[in-house]
Amino acid sequence: MRKPKPDYALEPSPIPKSATFLRQLSKRYYGLLNSGSVNEQVVQDFLEEHSELIPVPWMLNHGVHFGLVISKFALDTSLKSDFAYLTKSTAEWYLTLMELEHPSKPIFTANKKVPTFSAEFNAALGQIDSWKAFLEHHRDEVKTRLSSLLGHMRNNRLRFKFVLVYGRNSELESSQDRIDRFGQLNGHDLKVLTYDSLITGLRHRGGTRKNILTVARRAFKLKHLNCYPGSLFAYLSPHDIEVSDEQIAALEAQDFQMHKWQNGSLLSWNQRYPDAQSFHESDHFKNILKPRESSKNRRQ
Repeated sequence: MRKPKPDYALEPSPIPKSATFLRQLSKRYYGLLNSGSVNEQVVQDFLEEHSELIPVPWMLNHGVHFGLVISKFALDTSLKSDFAYLTKSTAEWYLTLMELEHPSKPIFTANKKVPTFSAEFNAALGQIDSWKAFLEHHRDEVKTRLSSLLGHMRNNRLRFKFVLVYGRNSELESSQDRIDRFGQLNGHDLKVLTYDSLITGLRHRGGTRKNILTVARRAFKLKHLNCYPGSLFAYLSPHDIEVSDEQIAALEAQDFQMHKWQNGSLLSWNQRYPDAQSFHESDHFKNILKPRESSKNRRQ
């Protein structure tokens, strides 16, 4: 039976972005930021679709855990991050929480002689401080909500990092004092970025797509399937993550045996199959053998 063609192409691995791709993405991104109707949610939706733009500082040895970014991860009923992602080493985890503010909000007051942060910018910094204060007393609760993603390393230490995305470069370019004042905010657990720096970072450092999760009633839900899921389905079961029929079809078209995963078999063999037998019986394996058999016949 011929497998359905997915409606979108999955990016298989970190690949360099072409100049054409960057130029087209930049045009769309700046058009969005400069639009009079833009707001935080519109920007977040764009970043979720073009997830290579989502900044991921403080990477540990294993990169972004499962290649996943969580959308609207809540610390508490009144405290909700716009994005969150995990990264790990052998001994510890980092959970980075990200706040997106309106792109047109001012960073500084109108006084250009003295670099003074605006009330709106101070309020955004205060939001980060409220997260820190909450986590001092409730880190175990947050860790428990992430337990399915942490897996067998859930007992390792969890540290918290924070990112604030706010404002535009145009406020900084006119004054070295402002640049210095803005830069002084960056420390061991806080990174403050402008919206312009997201596209600049992609141009200079590169970036990979990430899949987007959201919190569901049961556990997590795969909101956007932007790239190959790596070992995600080798560790998470249908009880841990909800996947739509469209996403299932797209993954099946790439030879992920999702029908077996849905029936309770983790895809622990080559990240696509539940066992070696399933791999050897797959169309993918048969297609690998064809050129080898043809080459062998030609030699004979």
